[in-house]
Amino acid sequence: MRKLVTVFLCLLFSLFQLQAQNRTVTGTVTDESGKPVSGASVLVKGTTTGTLTKENGSYSISVPSTATALVISGLNLAPKEIKLGKGNTINVSLSSTVENLDEVVVTGYARERKTQFAGAAAVLSGKVVETVPVGSFDQALQGRVPGMLVNSASGQPGSSASVTIRGIQSIAGAGAQPLYVIDGVPLPAFDMQTINPNDFESITVLKDANSAALYGARGGTGVIVITTKKGKSGPTNLTYRTQYGFTQAPDFSRLNLMNTAEMFAYEERERFTNTPGWTYSPNNPAIPAGMTAARKQFLYDSIKSIDTHWPDILYRTGISKTHEFNLSGGNEKTNFFLSAGMFDQQGIDLGSSLTRYTVRLNVEHKSNNLTVRFNNQIGYSISKFADFEGANTPRNPFQMTYRAKTYENPYRADGSIIFGATTPLALRQVGNLLEGIANTKSSLNQIKLNSGLTIAYKILPSLTVQNTFGIDVSNDDRSRYINPGSYWGSLQQFQSGLASEGHRLTSQIINTSSLVYSKRIANIHEVEAGAYFEVIRGWTKAMGLTLFNLDPRLTETGQGAGALPTNGAATYPQNASSAKSGFGIRSYFATARYTYDNKYSINANIRRDGTSRIVNVANREITTWSAGFTWNALKENFLANQRIFTDLKVRASYGIVPNIGSIATGSYGVPLNGVPNYQGPQIPTFGTTAYGGSAVVGLAPSNPGNPDLKIEKIQKTNIGVDFAVWQNRARFTVDIYKNKTIDLFVNQPLSGTTGFGSLAINAGVMTNTGIEFTGSVDLVKKKDFGFTLGVNHSIQKNNIEDLGLVNEYVVGTFIIRKGLPYGSHYTTNYLGADPATGRPMYESPTGATVFSEAQAGRFAKFGTFLPKHQGGFNLDFRFKAITVSALFSYQFDVTRYNNTGNWITRGTLGYHQAVRASRELIDGQWQKPGDVKQFQRSTLDRGFNSSDVQDAKFMRFRNLVVSYAIPTIKTASGTTLIKSARFYVQGQNLAIWSPWKGLDPEDNNNISLNEYPNPRTFVVGIDINF
Repeated sequence: MRKLVTVFLCLLFSLFQLQAQNRTVTGTVTDESGKPVSGASVLVKGTTTGTLTKENGSYSISVPSTATALVISGLNLAPKEIKLGKGNTINVSLSSTVENLDEVVVTGYARERKTQFAGAAAVLSGKVVETVPVGSFDQALQGRVPGMLVNSASGQPGSSASVTIRGIQSIAGAGAQPLYVIDGVPLPAFDMQTINPNDFESITVLKDANSAALYGARGGTGVIVITTKKGKSGPTNLTYRTQYGFTQAPDFSRLNLMNTAEMFAYEERERFTNTPGWTYSPNNPAIPAGMTAARKQFLYDSIKSIDTHWPDILYRTGISKTHEFNLSGGNEKTNFFLSAGMFDQQGIDLGSSLTRYTVRLNVEHKSNNLTVRFNNQIGYSISKFADFEGANTPRNPFQMTYRAKTYENPYRADGSIIFGATTPLALRQVGNLLEGIANTKSSLNQIKLNSGLTIAYKILPSLTVQNTFGIDVSNDDRSRYINPGSYWGSLQQFQSGLASEGHRLTSQIINTSSLVYSKRIANIHEVEAGAYFEVIRGWTKAMGLTLFNLDPRLTETGQGAGALPTNGAATYPQNASSAKSGFGIRSYFATARYTYDNKYSINANIRRDGTSRIVNVANREITTWSAGFTWNALKENFLANQRIFTDLKVRASYGIVPNIGSIATGSYGVPLNGVPNYQGPQIPTFGTTAYGGSAVVGLAPSNPGNPDLKIEKIQKTNIGVDFAVWQNRARFTVDIYKNKTIDLFVNQPLSGTTGFGSLAINAGVMTNTGIEFTGSVDLVKKKDFGFTLGVNHSIQKNNIEDLGLVNEYVVGTFIIRKGLPYGSHYTTNYLGADPATGRPMYESPTGATVFSEAQAGRFAKFGTFLPKHQGGFNLDFRFKAITVSALFSYQFDVTRYNNTGNWITRGTLGYHQAVRASRELIDGQWQKPGDVKQFQRSTLDRGFNSSDVQDAKFMRFRNLVVSYAIPTIKTASGTTLIKSARFYVQGQNLAIWSPWKGLDPEDNNNISLNEYPNPRTFVVGIDINF
């Protein structure tokens, strides 16, 4: 018993000794302005013991007696190591680090300090796209960056925006998009629907030669570099976020369309034949054959009583929801970030949607001189489409919004759809549309992989060797199916439905090897030089088929499809096809920078690309180069005592960057897919033809091709100033630039003996000049209250300087002319209706008034569809735990053809039978001599002309977020349930102000007609950190 007591006392003494060896250290972590830092990591050096600070910045940690220091770090704050003394209270202030987004530019090949960076770049936090309820992140970039034009072409969930940086750089490659890079791996443009933007840490837009020339010919139209999130040392964090809301169709009242009563009165006034307003009118003495007067009056009254509101029929309130889990953490050597998310959004029409599932794993390990980074995302998305989006057909639901007559009733009393053959007096157009929507399925299923592995080894303290291997793969399965047992199916070829399937695999691999030397000498001189070798290889392969004469007993399959009749022909064309293509780029490049005393920096880079996308071997090798200079003026002694500026930096750069997007590509036709023909106009193309006197079909050249084409080059000059005043509370950037495209592809006339009219050759010059401004001012900056105003604006001017042997040529509805900007509208000038006769009046080439389009001149004085001014401004308000952020975007000095407006104001019998008319015709159309009206009399047509070119300027209330930060939640016993949380309400595309007389002035082309309108979206969400 005595022995047991002795053992117990020894154990108890040892326990007290062990307890005495641990102590509790408490304190508060704040930033430079004294605000508490929530979620900062407090780690005992050399161990995995750690904690996170609470909402008020406080922490408490048990520290063993062997501990020597604490390591404290926070997001975008420099880590600090604090030696442990005898005290048990340690308060720490963390300062901004050069890794802060405001101080670092990520070029994709390196991270450069802004103080040494000579290029023009805009750095955005990933928060600008995080939780924004859009399916493609580029849609959320509008109004964020000066000089970057972002326009949505479609409101289809997951559709990409069109992005143009510093203007159109090419005629042949006018639609070329910037290069997108995620963690060093290229991502194809218009392929964003399976990428989760909530994983983004930062987005950097590279605009000038000094920043984009690193990418050679691929960077001619700018580069958008995306860096994804990574873990940090400290305890593991688990975050759950969810969002729920709805999408709404826009306000269709902007179209100002007639209702049924107004259409009946208009049809009766104009005496339009074959319309119910005149055919059944009591003022029309004629009674249709086989009809009594009573029946005629009944039809007049009953049809006139129908006044359908088509947005209620053709659109819906879509549901938008997300769920996501994030797991992150690590220690001094290894960190990780893991996310898994689901995004599900219905479109505003009856069939479209996007459902996306993504998983991302980012791991970084550092051990002595070795660093390994693995960044990987895999995703799966299902896109369902509105059939015939953008097509000119009554099968397009967006066109039928203004095309369908309100006196059509698509439903019977029992709710079934009325469909079948349609006439102006027995309309079935909307019924046919609804029946077709119910019996058609059009979808794209995509599996997307974007992955990169980087291994870096520091051979010497100043010498690092690195290799990055990356791959981007998209596996696309498209299908379109029309039910063979439906009315719509009976209208297909062979009268029994349609089944079309297409499969495409697109892949791109990249491998970049580098050797970088970086050394600081005598604490004054800093030298950095790098040598790189890079290989890129891309492949596309697709196959597809279309089947007819389907078995109506089976759904969404080609099984049981019947044989196709040849109708007496010996052969029948194939309904299946396949194609494949690819390209390669091999590159050598080098970079160099010298910085003196953190005051002056000079940098240069040169790159040599060889690419198979150019046919002529002599033209395949392409050189890119740039040089830049940076002056940190406040480092000068003569400015040391001034009290106005807290930052002042001057930048200048020049370089020549080829534009690989300037070489137009063709396409190999495959059902539901396209495979790019990279050699495009460089090689001749042939088509079938019949020769007189022979039944044999032969081949004839349809395009001569030009194998001597060289890639266009852009001479880029940029001068910029970054400065800050008011103790860094007011920060500004101004850039002035000039981009000059040389060797521009332009159409030149050919001799008639060639059999061709023109040929594209390198003969032109185009310039883009502009000024960009960015400002951010902390109007109020206190611990519990803050208000920041941000604004960006750019002025962009495009001019065609030279077209070789010609001065102009017409492209569609605009003209390419020396001295004018790209996209200048070219049409007849409509002058209104002749007061005496109601005839349409036009301006002749000499300025006289004429009455026919044949005599009218065509002019280019109606502006361009590319805005000269564009920008945005944001308001950020903070009061204690409440924050409010608002974003407005705008464009002006821009005009576009309103083709919808042309149709609904055309004012002729033919157009009125096809579309629902505008109220403008009620008082704006000529009726009698002496009328001064805009629109001609209804028996004459005015055509498509300057009256349809409208001012397309707008200001859009793009985004609003109101959020509340929820503090730590604990149980009664003190156990932490939730470390922190954030509840928010968000709206996207809330309002638009514009003189445009259509649904939406925003578009990516010069004509508005049948686009999927941008929806309005409202969501509520919560982020919870466990």
